[in-house]
Amino acid sequence: MLDRIDLHVTLPPAQGDWMSLPPGEPSAPVRDRVIACRARQEARQGCPNGRLDGRELEGVSPLSDEARTLLVDTMTRRHGSARATHRVLRVARTAADLEEEEIIAARHVAEAVQYRLG
Repeated sequence: MLDRIDLHVTLPPAQGDWMSLPPGEPSAPVRDRVIACRARQEARQGCPNGRLDGRELEGVSPLSDEARTLLVDTMTRRHGSARATHRVLRVARTAADLEEEEIIAARHVAEAVQYRLG
């Protein structure tokens, strides 16, 4: 069942005096990046990455050599299904879009693997 969910994020319980930590990034710049990311996806393929099927996703997701090696090695080592591989690729494509990068880099795949496979 988890194979059908794109992001899996486990958060540890809050510890210590976490309320005294400095605040994180304000919502407005994050919102602006997300809006720009979605506009980039609409311009490229006419819909968000989440609506692409596997073949369409592969067509709009050029990988650097390092990213391709990392994706293949990780999914082989973890016995990932084709569906799981496409889920990782979809998240990596979105991570690259958030950074306004056309080519998916190894760091985008690594981030996606962390979200998908922990």
